[in-house]
Amino acid sequence: MVFRQVTRLDVYPRAAVKKVLGYVMENTSQNAVPIPIDYVDMFVRLESSAMRRLYKLALIYGGEAKEDISIALGLTNLQKSYLYE
Repeated sequence: MVFRQVTRLDVYPRAAVKKVLGYVMENTSQNAVPIPIDYVDMFVRLESSAMRRLYKLALIYGGEAKEDISIALGLTNLQKSYLYE
């Protein structure tokens, strides 16, 4: 079933409305949430050993990037860092 949902976007400057709407439409899943949130929802269902392997792979591939991506790959919940050690 499809349910209508409303989202408020405050866009400044006003001239960027088409650009922002295009981005939102391209990066929103059929669940009406941003695609990265859907990815996170899928990953939290993985067992901890698989999460550990994926994290280590992300660190390896991230090391090949020219930019510093440590902020993107940093742990957001340090209490659960045991999953990644």
